[in-house]
Amino acid sequence: MTVFSVSVSRRLLVLVLLLLGVTLFSFSMFSPAAAEPGAVSSEVNATPFFSLNGTINPHAAIAPTYFQSSGSRAANFSFTLSSGNAPVAVEIRNAANAVLWSNDVQVGETVWGSVTLTSGVNTFTLSNDGSLAAGFSLKFFDLPAAPYSWVGTASPAGVNSQARLIFPQSGLYTFNFGVNANGRYEFTVDDTYIQKTVTAADSAVYFVPAGAHHLGIVQNPSGGFVNWHVAVSYTGTAVNSLPYSQSSAQINEEWLPVYLAAPAEVNMVVTAAGDPGHSLLVEVNQVAKDAGIAQSNASQVVQTGETGWLTFDLPAGLSFIHLTAAGGLVSYDLTIDALPQADYTWAGAANPSGANSKARLQFATAGLYKFDFSMNGRFQFILQVDGQSYLQKTVESFGDSVVYYVPAGTHLLTLDQDSAAGADWTVAISLQSAGPDSLPFANSGGLIGGTGNDFSQEWLPLSLAGAATVNLSLDVAGAAADDLVLAVYQAGSSTPDFVAPAVRGGEKTWFTFDLSAGVNRLHLQTGSNTAPLSYDMEVRAVPGAAAASWSGSSLAAGANSVVTVDFPTAGLYQFSLNAADGFARLVLDDALAGKIIQATSETTYDVMVTAGPHEVYVLQDPAYPATDWSAAVRSATAGESFFVFDGELAPGESVTPQYTVPQGSLDFNFALAVSGAPVGLTLRDGGGGVIWDDSALDGETVWGTGALSGTSTIALSNQGTAPVTISLVFYHLPTAAYTWDGLAAPAGAESHIRLIFPQDGLYTFDAGVDNGRYQFLLSAARRTHLQKTAENSTSVTYFVPAGLHDLYLAQDTTAGADWDVAVSAVGAADDMLPYEKAGGELGGTGNDFTEEWLPIHLGHVMPVNLSLAVQGSAADGLQAAVLDSSGTVLHSLPVQGQEIIWRTLDLPADAWVHLTAVGNTGPLSYELAFQAVPEPAAAWAGHSAAAGAASHFRLDFPAGGLYTFDLGQNAGRYQMLLDEQFIQKTVESSTAVTYFVPAGVHDIRIAQDSAAGADWEVAVSGPAADADTLPYQKAGGELGGSGNDFTEEWLPLHTGADQLVNL
Repeated sequence: MTVFSVSVSRRLLVLVLLLLGVTLFSFSMFSPAAAEPGAVSSEVNATPFFSLNGTINPHAAIAPTYFQSSGSRAANFSFTLSSGNAPVAVEIRNAANAVLWSNDVQVGETVWGSVTLTSGVNTFTLSNDGSLAAGFSLKFFDLPAAPYSWVGTASPAGVNSQARLIFPQSGLYTFNFGVNANGRYEFTVDDTYIQKTVTAADSAVYFVPAGAHHLGIVQNPSGGFVNWHVAVSYTGTAVNSLPYSQSSAQINEEWLPVYLAAPAEVNMVVTAAGDPGHSLLVEVNQVAKDAGIAQSNASQVVQTGETGWLTFDLPAGLSFIHLTAAGGLVSYDLTIDALPQADYTWAGAANPSGANSKARLQFATAGLYKFDFSMNGRFQFILQVDGQSYLQKTVESFGDSVVYYVPAGTHLLTLDQDSAAGADWTVAISLQSAGPDSLPFANSGGLIGGTGNDFSQEWLPLSLAGAATVNLSLDVAGAAADDLVLAVYQAGSSTPDFVAPAVRGGEKTWFTFDLSAGVNRLHLQTGSNTAPLSYDMEVRAVPGAAAASWSGSSLAAGANSVVTVDFPTAGLYQFSLNAADGFARLVLDDALAGKIIQATSETTYDVMVTAGPHEVYVLQDPAYPATDWSAAVRSATAGESFFVFDGELAPGESVTPQYTVPQGSLDFNFALAVSGAPVGLTLRDGGGGVIWDDSALDGETVWGTGALSGTSTIALSNQGTAPVTISLVFYHLPTAAYTWDGLAAPAGAESHIRLIFPQDGLYTFDAGVDNGRYQFLLSAARRTHLQKTAENSTSVTYFVPAGLHDLYLAQDTTAGADWDVAVSAVGAADDMLPYEKAGGELGGTGNDFTEEWLPIHLGHVMPVNLSLAVQGSAADGLQAAVLDSSGTVLHSLPVQGQEIIWRTLDLPADAWVHLTAVGNTGPLSYELAFQAVPEPAAAWAGHSAAAGAASHFRLDFPAGGLYTFDLGQNAGRYQMLLDEQFIQKTVESSTAVTYFVPAGVHDIRIAQDSAAGADWEVAVSGPAADADTLPYQKAGGELGGSGNDFTEEWLPLHTGADQLVNL
């Protein structure tokens, strides 16, 4: 290295400088041996090959020169103006006197530029137009190579800095950015290769190809001075991997490179923040720096306040993301990731005028998937399969949940928000079971159609294992002037295979058609409606004529309803039609099956029908504006009772009357009432099969059920020593509402009938007890649906699904029972919260009844708190289990006598409570309640034995803040816990405490002392304030020690801001 100082070679420079003004300066040059243009080692990067420091007199200029002996020399230079009162004009000319760089540098700046000096004398002219001397430093550097640190200072009105940097190898480089407080600048690489906004210390990783690249600094023109710093280093990694994430604050424009080793299908999520009205245009490979880069044509505008999604394919190699703010500065977070696989939760936020979000999701298994929707606003969720509309569901309320079949594969999801309400949304997708749907298939939807409504249609998939003829009911709510049209696309069809007539608001209409094996798509489309419509739809398998029932509502000009009914055998069938309003008639296979039915009347009539499927129409009379009707078909003979035997038998006497069914079989119930002596009854069908074989004791009325066929025999015999009076009546299967009564001796036979429940809903069971005690049971779908103990006359209401169900009456084997059970007509469709039931007595020595079953049908999944209070001896226990429709135990709870225990769970649409008391010495009774999860103010009370179960409930805190917990202690001691390690408070005596609780649903658990138990009360009120204030003072205990269950407590402290405190 050779250093030339001003004292060694001054002659020529002094001549030049004396002409321009008096200047004090130092000057040095560095020349590496055999220097070539391009990069030098990192050691040399920090050492200039030319350096000039000094001051320039007021209104003076200097023109130092640099002699390049041969060739050209690529260089970065920095110019620092440390003092003065005016800018200094800097002009750099090469040996051919061509201007390479010319700009004004402001006082306080360190500005960078990049030039190529040529062979010969290169001139650097510095002109000070100010009235004060200007202190400066001018340095020239050979092009550096990463790793490299680049520092400067920029005036808002100053020139932008530029430099060239050599990246030794292609790969991922870390860029560490620094900036002064309130400073802001954009960092660029090659204009549109990388463009990054820096407002605070930050770090980012980008792919950069090997070679020399132009770096740039663009400072904020409207702020103050910007002290900037960029450090570049190689990460050691060659390519990007997924997920790929970037973020920046307050940008105008950015370019982000992505380099992948292999092509990838990806989703991108972008969150934009800033002032209302601002937005961010996101473009992927649309305006690429290199025209050879593959174009994916993915772009979307994301408004501030939104979290939006895009989906696209990225090629192997280099891609670009271009971000452009509109309306003002925008901050963003961005993530690109490979396509996820269900189970998966997809969430975002969409402004009313924002773009729709789109993502792709992999469904590994073909089957039934649950879609749980949460939102604020309104939207439609759309799922496409192979480019076809497959699922399109309108979401109106928080907590909607639906289950649909989805084939295996990668499918496109779209979130279409309402253009008036927007939506903050979450869609949780989870596999429920592999395989297709089963019938019945029920779905509800809306609100769709009407003026100003974005949503006018829905698509619903229905997958079947085999082809089937089905009946579909469409119940439409809305104005009678508006209508909804159903179209059915069988598997593989692009055109509808069935189009139903329009169904108007206020109508419930039935249609029958064929579905194919595989996925059928149901399309619901509104017309030119003025108001929105909602609907309830159910697809049922074709019923048998033994117990087919359906109901509807038809407007005068509305479509006629039609269903297919399977008549298993030729014979006499009873048709009934109830028209509560208006007029209607039934038509069988286009031929009149009966007469017109008058308003507010119910008529039944018999028709001979051949075996096989037949269509049954309900034709309303257009002279009446509306007809509400219900219809039923069943095999029948004339009258509700079709066989009666009344008579007397002497001791030992027997008779065997017969009953003939010409074709098929005849379902029936029978009642056998005897007085004077016991009577044996044996019923056999035409094939000799035993229908019923038992006895009725003196004074009893016993019921049974079965099916007659051919010539059935009815053998009656007097089994006593005295004459007996007998009444035996055969009945057609009845429909609720219905009253059933009998008398059962302790050792007598139990009674059993079948009853038709015409529709899903709540039925009231008035259980009368004139003497004794009994249990009645209802069986549905080959399982116990309802089992209830009657100690005295009582009335209870339970949900029963539509259909033909078995009812049993089991009397106490010690007391017998004089009983009656009246079943009401259907009431409300669903149970409501609170759901409160009491029962017993169950278990104990000599008690026949050890269990009860209680159904609960809310119609949708609901978070609840459950309380169970048990009366009886503390030594005896009751086991409660909550089961879903598959028989899976969702929750199990043991409760001892005198305890009151709480639990919390998510109750499915259909559930059962099974209560058992086995091994006890005394009977137990209970009080059970399901309650909705409350908000403060709310209170609970319980009693937990020392060895009993802990209590657990949930509380919905509507807002974060300070809540008061009134913790009552009547006996024992306990701990109250809120969530895991958030609040944990020991209660030795009644007390009140106040703690901060964030908004949301939280778990509260009561853990009693395992030696003392606890008789406890908890009341929560508030919030009284948003945050804790100092001083924050709490007292607690007792904790720890031999035999103490409680060794820790958790106390939350939320002041809302960082503070320095003494504790």
